[in-house]
Amino acid sequence: MFAWLFARANGGKFLLRIEDTDAARSTPEAIETILEGISWLGLESDEPPVMQSQHAERHKEAAELLIEAGAAYRCYVPQAEIDAQRAEAEQAREHLRALKAKSASGSDRSSLQSEIDAAQAEADRLGGAYRSPYRDGGGPTPDAGDSFVVRLRAPDDGHITVDDAVQGSVPVSSREIDDFVLLRSDGSPTYMLAVVVDDHDMGVTHIIRGDDHFRNTFRQIPIIRGLGWDLPTYAHIPLIHGTDGKKLSKRHGAQSVLAFKELGYLPEGVKNYLLRLGWSHGDDEIISEQQAIEWFGLSGLNKAPARLDFDKLNSTNGHYMKLADDERLATLLLERVNMQGISPAARDRVSGGVGALKQRANTLAELELQCAFLLDIRPVSLSGKQAKPLTEEALTHLNQLSKKLASNEAWDAESLKNGIDVYCEEAGVGIGKVGPALRAVLTGGAPSPDISVVIALLGREEFLARINDFLN
Repeated sequence: MFAWLFARANGGKFLLRIEDTDAARSTPEAIETILEGISWLGLESDEPPVMQSQHAERHKEAAELLIEAGAAYRCYVPQAEIDAQRAEAEQAREHLRALKAKSASGSDRSSLQSEIDAAQAEADRLGGAYRSPYRDGGGPTPDAGDSFVVRLRAPDDGHITVDDAVQGSVPVSSREIDDFVLLRSDGSPTYMLAVVVDDHDMGVTHIIRGDDHFRNTFRQIPIIRGLGWDLPTYAHIPLIHGTDGKKLSKRHGAQSVLAFKELGYLPEGVKNYLLRLGWSHGDDEIISEQQAIEWFGLSGLNKAPARLDFDKLNSTNGHYMKLADDERLATLLLERVNMQGISPAARDRVSGGVGALKQRANTLAELELQCAFLLDIRPVSLSGKQAKPLTEEALTHLNQLSKKLASNEAWDAESLKNGIDVYCEEAGVGIGKVGPALRAVLTGGAPSPDISVVIALLGREEFLARINDFLN
């Protein structure tokens, strides 16, 4: 969404790339979910989506260019040998941890210090950034047909610095960067190489992404420089955290974008909430899409992780529910699973009731509950506390009141309220003698607004039918 806003605010293009080189994860269903979610939020790309897997030959070509430039090399070290070194490095780290724990427990620290220093040096040697013997033309001479991978020749000295629009200028020692794989032994490109090449070929000038990719940037910059390309502008935004301050996960209720659609949120409500979750414009909370485009800039991005707050999301979405066109809300509401199979009359009642009932709902799911009394619930069944108001006296009042209201020429909430008030005055009873029984009979205990609104939304025919069900 931030990339979309940035493009709109600066007259640029919003581009979409599906990184589908991992065939196990990149199923048609997974890709369709991404596209549907983006479409639901109204964030379609300005050009057709690019499928990364279709550019494998271009990625291989870039790897060859890096080899020619001396920025990459073919490595013939067997993977089993590298795995063995990694296992040895882990053993060295475990030994170091054991020595430190022993020292901290009160043993003679001075006698252990030399061992700790030696163990630290060994752990650093084995566990440091990988450097293949083939990087400088060393290593055993390979035989024709030997398997190899293509590795980045990481910089030897100095620092790699990321000048980030959110995180600021952050340097990392070049010695921390591995000679990582660019092309696997089967010739397929790795993520690191593919994204750099695709960004360049797609003309990407600004990359706005989660800060879980921040460390990747230090590995991608040497590739970009090795190919002689200009660096894009980076903006790494903090991830969303749960209410406990930890990285958002399924235990916090993290879900796909389309799950929020199913929960009954409106796309404009979700967008406004997400915008304020990671970006700010003074104290403004409700920000329309047009305002967001006019105001958006990288300087407003938050540096601290935001925390998901469903109460705030509900409140924001409730604002847009009240603003939404009644016909649109009715269409969305009637598309929901529980609304399928209701009668045409019930559909009409629901459509007619949206305008009044949306004021009480923060989501379509809540609006669905508010409309429950308008559905096909005849014959209404009451028991226990719900049936308690239905005394003989109450039923007598319902009979007389229904006859009086049936003669009303107008059938709107105000006229019906006046009719109820007049009846209570003429009968010498308070609304408490009539209202509870009337509400129980008409709604079956479902959530409902003012009783005069209930009667108006049910319509004359349904109102009389529900009353008569109990009288008969």
